[in-house]
Amino acid sequence: MAKLYGVGVGPGDPELMTLKAVNTIKKCSVIAFPHRKTAYEIALAACPEIKHKKLVSLELPMTKSKEEIYAAHKKAAFILEEYIKNNEDTAFLTLGDPCIYSTFMYIERIVSMHGYETRIISGVPSFCAASAAFKISLADGKKQIHISAGDDDIDEVLNYNGCRIFMKAGKSLKNINDRILKAKSKAYVAVNCTMDNERLYTDIADIIKTDGDIGYFSLVIVKDEKD
Repeated sequence: MAKLYGVGVGPGDPELMTLKAVNTIKKCSVIAFPHRKTAYEIALAACPEIKHKKLVSLELPMTKSKEEIYAAHKKAAFILEEYIKNNEDTAFLTLGDPCIYSTFMYIERIVSMHGYETRIISGVPSFCAASAAFKISLADGKKQIHISAGDDDIDEVLNYNGCRIFMKAGKSLKNINDRILKAKSKAYVAVNCTMDNERLYTDIADIIKTDGDIGYFSLVIVKDEKD
């Protein structure tokens, strides 16, 4: 029986794709990806031959409506299941790692519930690539790491000890900056990490003055100044 593979293509640089990811993509006859195509373009650079496979662009809207999101996930799962029924191994491409804030996991739950086999192929998360770019450690000794998305719980997360990571943080920069100034913490901001248009900042205030909302592919790493 064919399987559905969730394949992490890493943060942006095709050279950061794992050998396992490349080999999985090569063996699958169907390549699915969100309609924005960023993950597909990364995979295409590493595996040019995938343009000759069956390509499935899935409409996955960026909305806060739970009803719309669930409907899109169900529709995507149905589309992918049709290929699996036809005994065609199918790869769903996702940025970073499939297990970290990825649409794939929602689709995987539906497909698995319907009795189909799935596999997850890990990828390099953006915050690991960002820490490497800044040459900073995310955790030393027994230090903790906390990961959050969006701006709903900024105060709560910043109260935690250790390293705090805010993903998809473009619209939250001012709120984060206001709070870290009071807490005497240090922030590192990565925009489009490892992509051709990568930007790295060590002062959020500079970004707020020039860029404002820096977009979806942005993250902030916050560490105490003593760290």
